[in-house]
Amino acid sequence: MFSEAQDLGAASDETVVSTNVIDLGAKHANVPSHYEDGELEVVVGIPEDFAGGTSVQLVLYTDSDEAFGSAAVVFESKVFLTAELKGSELPLRVPSIPAGLERYLRMSYVVAGTMTAGMIDCGLVIDKQSNVR
Repeated sequence: MFSEAQDLGAASDETVVSTNVIDLGAKHANVPSHYEDGELEVVVGIPEDFAGGTSVQLVLYTDSDEAFGSAAVVFESKVFLTAELKGSELPLRVPSIPAGLERYLRMSYVVAGTMTAGMIDCGLVIDKQSNVR
């Protein structure tokens, strides 16, 4: 998990990094080759609706150093308006995490405006069930 009920409710025109960093381990290169495309996904939940502010964008970074001194962007989500940041699950689906990741992963939340409420859950999942009716 990058974030578990991470409070972004006091963020104001800033980039907030996830509470946790995912360490793929010294043999991180085996992660992409162990899983077929589409099996590793980012899932985002909204345990507390967002209010105030304008929007939030999610950006996933990878780096060989846990301090993220030379981080590379893996993906950027669309910009979600505050009105969309309500309910249990954010409509964000990254079909697959690309090969070539470095050892560490971190999510950043780019907040526009001044939020007055809002919490986020964000993590990686393997083989998410997708045949829900």
